Amino acid sequence: MKFEFFSNQELPTLAWCALIKRDIEVVYVEHGNGVDIAEDFFVEGAWNGKFSSGEFFKSDVFLGSGAMLQKDRVLFCPTTHSMDRLYSLRTNDSLFVSNSLIYLLEASGKWFDYSEWRYEYWFMSFLYGLDYAMTEFFIDSALLRFHYCAPFTVSRTLEVQTLNRPELPRFKSYNDYVETIRNWICALIENAMDTKRLMQFDPLTTISSGYDSVACAVLAEEIGCSEAINIRDSRPVSGRSQNDSNDQIAAFLGLKVKHFSRSEIFELNGFPEAEFLASGAGGDDAVFALFGTHLTSRILFTGFLGDTLWGTTGPDPIRSTQFQYTYPPGATLCEFRLKIGFIHLPIPLLTYPRHPDLRVIANSAEMANWRIGGAYDRPIPRRIIEERGIARDMFAAEKSAVTLPLWSVSDVANYMNPKSVKSLESYTHRLITEHSPNLGSRLRYWRDATLARIEPYCSETIFWKITKLIRMITGEFYCRNSVWYRASTINNLLKFHWAADEVRKRYQNTVFVKEKIN
Repeated sequence: MKFEFFSNQELPTLAWCALIKRDIEVVYVEHGNGVDIAEDFFVEGAWNGKFSSGEFFKSDVFLGSGAMLQKDRVLFCPTTHSMDRLYSLRTNDSLFVSNSLIYLLEASGKWFDYSEWRYEYWFMSFLYGLDYAMTEFFIDSALLRFHYCAPFTVSRTLEVQTLNRPELPRFKSYNDYVETIRNWICALIENAMDTKRLMQFDPLTTISSGYDSVACAVLAEEIGCSEAINIRDSRPVSGRSQNDSNDQIAAFLGLKVKHFSRSEIFELNGFPEAEFLASGAGGDDAVFALFGTHLTSRILFTGFLGDTLWGTTGPDPIRSTQFQYTYPPGATLCEFRLKIGFIHLPIPLLTYPRHPDLRVIANSAEMANWRIGGAYDRPIPRRIIEERGIARDMFAAEKSAVTLPLWSVSDVANYMNPKSVKSLESYTHRLITEHSPNLGSRLRYWRDATLARIEPYCSETIFWKITKLIRMITGEFYCRNSVWYRASTINNLLKFHWAADEVRKRYQNTVFVKEKIN
């Protein structure tokens, strides 16, 4: 088999889509101008290995996506953590594979059923863990598959075979863990900045007042990172916003910080939430729209899910071995990342399945000097930070967050850019006029709308108990984790369709449609 490449300047810079036809040796690949191509592989992203080898599929850590020829098969490789994924779609004698769900459907000529309003809830089932996640769907009579973490091959007969995920090392001590992370970071940066690439990715870190991003900023500074980004005001807690900047630590580390404010998202042009909601994973990361092209050609350090992985208490670590999550930070960056052109390096997620090892380390005798007790106690990042010389009273006074869970709010219209809200409301009015929802969508809406009406009259505890009882009756608590997804307004239910139709516009000039390759 061999690749035939089509570079398309009108596509998002890191987007790609491959087409394999039954018993035809040519694999057609259309791609944006930031995707690196070679005779036997193509890739967007970085891994802890030499870039010239192209052996991303053998790496412990791979951030991005790509494919490689292997005799009579093509091997496709998604990101090694499950906050990102690849997509495939089978149509008769053809199979499409892409790193964008929207691109995949546009290239194949298929699209979502407008009478089905539950796609986003189904797609978010990956939070249950990969054993429980819904990974196969029929879209316009074609089989759509989601591919998480593990490489998979496609034969000339279109047989899809999933391979084993790379086995992560085990960690017995703090030094064992931190030195592995440091070695991985060094290898990732060397890969990302290789001069043989079309684009070189310079390090950039987030920084805030909490444990996770400060620890990541320390690790980034160690490999030469000199710049940081920050959102000053965190998500409101108990009715008040928190100042989440940390200029004192940034100055200590020699980081030049670019500050942003959450309110600035309401001043952005276009519909900034759309490309995050179009992932079908809830839109948590919409605040990243503030950073825009500041992220272009960057490898971005974040501390996503450090609160789960680095704590002394919290969720059962066994859940993490099954890739279960309580919320999806980083899972909605895909379309934004492909358009802007950056690599996301979420430090905690690199070793998420090794949560049991890290919980033991966090509570071990060797970490006693870095445990402070209480619910907000994370000795592993505290040690990273304090051993760099940063004083204990300069960080982690209280927990804060900047992501926006648009999938769990009672009415998404209260949290979006006014222009986006106006567009969404016009869209929902037109769609419900033209396409009646099916019975399953109606029942979900009636249930959640009723719960939303009684919420103001209950305490938080009582409301949770009522909600849990009703959801148990309707079959949503069949596993240990539950997606707290609210379908309480029409806006909530149709925000995914609206976003997908908006993002679809950037893929309308694909050669698969224009030149009818498929």
